[in-house]
This record gives sequence, C-alpha cells and structure tokens, in this order.
Amino acid sequence: MPILEVTYTMKTAHDEMKGVSPLLASIFLVLIAVTAVPIFSGWFMNNLMSTADTSGNRTEQAIKCNVAGLAIEDFYLDFSASRARLNVRNSGQTPDQIVSAKVYSFNGSEAANLTIFPINISAGEFKYVTFNTEGALASCSNFSYAIVSGRCKTATFEGLPRGC
Repeated sequence: MPILEVTYTMKTAHDEMKGVSPLLASIFLVLIAVTAVPIFSGWFMNNLMSTADTSGNRTEQAIKCNVAGLAIEDFYLDFSASRARLNVRNSGQTPDQIVSAKVYSFNGSEAANLTIFPINISAGEFKYVTFNTEGALASCSNFSYAIVSGRCKTATFEGLPRGC
C-alpha cells in the first residue's frame, strides 16, 4: 500500500500582507510634515514672541529701577497723639510707587499703618506715611527702625526720631 503523505502549509496574515509602496510612504510623510510644521511653527513663534515681550518688559523695568530712589527724609514721633510719620522723598529721576512701609520697636512689635498703598510719587516729590504707635512704641528709646519700599528700592531710618 502506498503511503500517502499530506503536507499542510499554513498561511499567516503576514504572508499575505504587502508592504506600503515607497511612493505612498513618501506622500504620507510629506502630508504629515505639511500638517505638522504650521502647527508647531505657530506654537514656536507664540512662545518666542511671548519671551521677547517678557524680556523687553524686564529690561524696561531694570532701566527704570537704575534711576529710581527713595529716601526717608524725616521720621516724627508724636506720643501725645500716638502717631508716627515718615517723610519720604523720591530721590530718583523717574516716578515710582511706595508699596509698603513699616515701623518697628526693639521688642519686635510693629506700629499699625494708617496709609493706603500703593502711593504714586513723582521724581523729587515728598509723601507722608502715617502710623498708629499705640501699644507698639511707648517711648523714644523703644524705637528700632522704619522702612519704606518702592517698586525698585528700599530705604530705612535708624536714627533718633524727631519729637524725642
């Protein structure tokens, strides 16, 4: 009896798959590039312009700060009225803003500020900042220092206040 030999060949999906033609692949790559480049270039340009604007603003602020200045001309204490007053002058060549001011005693207590900030102050102009010293400064010997801050500069007063 003859022996019958049966061979099975299995075809897989991979055997029947054809590759993408090089022409079609090139067309797809060009389409992807044409679509992606405008998206990323727009994003890149927005970031670049934003960074340039920020840098320009910082440069402008730095130049203004180079010619800015604040000085505390006098510091007055009036114990009968429980008030203190800073006489602040813009000693710079550009307008500025006083953004905060504080008066401290040696024990660390702080006088309550009675002035609303920010205060615009032109070049060469004087402004007053007022404090309530009740409970914070009992005597001249208890005064430590006063500080005033602008957008760019800070000034301190550590001498003997007037009214002492």
